[in-house]
Amino acid sequence: GARAVLGAAVAYELDADARELCHALATRRRPALYGDVIGELDPALAAPLALYRALHPGGALRGGGLISADGDSVTAAIAPTRRLLDTLAGDGRLDPALAGLGKLTPPDDDPGVWLAPGVTERLAQLAELVSRPRPPGEPPAMVVLAGPRGAGRRAAAQALARALGRPLLTVALDTVTDPQQQGRAGAVARAALTEARLHGAVPYLQGVEALVGDGRDVDRATFAAVAAFPDVVLVGATGKGGVSMPFARPFHLVRLPRADLDDRARAWAQALARFDAARAIPDGAAAELAGRYVIGPGSVAEVVAEAAAFARAAAAPLARADLEDAVGRRLSIHLGAYGTLVARKARFEEMVLPDDVVDALRDMIAMVKQRAQILERWGYQRHLGISRGVSALFSGEPGTGKTMAASVIASDLGVELMRIDLSQVVSKWVGETEKNLARIFDEAQDASAMLLFDEADALFAKRTEVKTAQDRYANLEVNYILQRMETFDGISVLTTNFEGSIDPALQRRLNFRVRFPEPEVEERELLWQRLLPPDTGLHAVAPFRKLAERFQMTGGYIKNAIVRAAVIAARQGRAMTVDDLWTGAHHEYAEMGKVLSSLTRT
Repeated sequence: GARAVLGAAVAYELDADARELCHALATRRRPALYGDVIGELDPALAAPLALYRALHPGGALRGGGLISADGDSVTAAIAPTRRLLDTLAGDGRLDPALAGLGKLTPPDDDPGVWLAPGVTERLAQLAELVSRPRPPGEPPAMVVLAGPRGAGRRAAAQALARALGRPLLTVALDTVTDPQQQGRAGAVARAALTEARLHGAVPYLQGVEALVGDGRDVDRATFAAVAAFPDVVLVGATGKGGVSMPFARPFHLVRLPRADLDDRARAWAQALARFDAARAIPDGAAAELAGRYVIGPGSVAEVVAEAAAFARAAAAPLARADLEDAVGRRLSIHLGAYGTLVARKARFEEMVLPDDVVDALRDMIAMVKQRAQILERWGYQRHLGISRGVSALFSGEPGTGKTMAASVIASDLGVELMRIDLSQVVSKWVGETEKNLARIFDEAQDASAMLLFDEADALFAKRTEVKTAQDRYANLEVNYILQRMETFDGISVLTTNFEGSIDPALQRRLNFRVRFPEPEVEERELLWQRLLPPDTGLHAVAPFRKLAERFQMTGGYIKNAIVRAAVIAARQGRAMTVDDLWTGAHHEYAEMGKVLSSLTRT
């Protein structure tokens, strides 16, 4: 019935004789194509309800965007949509509604993404299953590709479409989740289904969670369109919290698990072999990159392709630095108001710390770089249940270098450092703090980023005796944090001025507990030397030893004193002098609450 209606609508639009015949059968009505006229022309629509079913607003024609009608009855005037006519005229472009969101991939396209043998076998089975003959009117089951970001879900969708000999239409629904554009994801999904029918493609709805939402706002029109689609539909989901597809349609599930070390090494090796024609990347780089970056095969292929494109533009061979830059861009993390990117990446030579603190920081870096060896090859993860995450508590007085040490670690590892704004995370509403934390940990884990919870006392404080409802919920927040810290696969650093205020259970779960002592005279002297910019020209004459002996300040306060000296000189319109250093240090010392009898320089 639907084919008969569609054929009549196209014939009416394109053939003058067909239009005259339809007008003759619809006397006393304005010239148009009416549903009941089509029923008189085609025997397939003579059965009861056949015409009504073919013209139903939720049916394959109207719901699929192939025809339009001016009413819901069988006497409504109908017409083919512009998209249908454009496609019949040979226009291969996608609907403008999918601009920047949709991509049509030919059947022979191979993204070059390594997929686990179990996944490829499952896809081959499903390709055979959905190709089998079915009873009339029964569409094949959906296929749900579930896995974390970068696991290769889109590559799996392309592999399945290639096995079916069909092009793949991918639409990125996960990029239209702006609350100001509610409903747009559903409209984009429906447009994608229409385009898939027009181009004979397999539709792949990437980020289907954008349609499901939180369960309160149900996009019934989109769910109905997916349920009524007469062909196979592929959807991509992260699988967080389970997989539930409210589309009133059975589905097959393909899980793409988080890649282990060996799988990541194979993915890197395959991607590098595809693009590194000049063999500029050494053979051992695949294993090294696999151990350093916990990203899936899909992300690996995209990273190498991006780096190769940059190398071609520069007319240079693919270099290791290009790969690391591409990984850094791929591992970007978006936390909105919850966190800010720490742009400055310090280096070890800039820090002045005791040897035991430096050794602890280097051990932390080594654990990140060698965790694949320790946890996966040596079996510590399986035997002791240790997660891949690396966590630390940095404690010490203000200005002793805790935040700077976190920056040093991030710089050495080549990862982004995100400072979490606890004022935005903690909420007075029950459950909101946990929800905010869940988003932070999920985003950081997907991006392999490093989290810095500065002044963490407000969030990671000791649990208290339950005397009020507020105490109970505060304890629940700490319990949730403990759970997420144990399962978090990324790098997290907590800083505090008072180590005793942090919950002991949390401290036990941390891999490192580093205490930053106040600097001694020799260390203060080095801090004065390293923090004073060389452009001042004062290093040869500045009394660094006397300043260190006179002012017992940590590195943060010494930095403030040097900046204060620069302000004094700039205010008077001259170059900075040694006297300015003494004056800046005296002012900073007084503001610390410490008093000198006079501005003595001995």
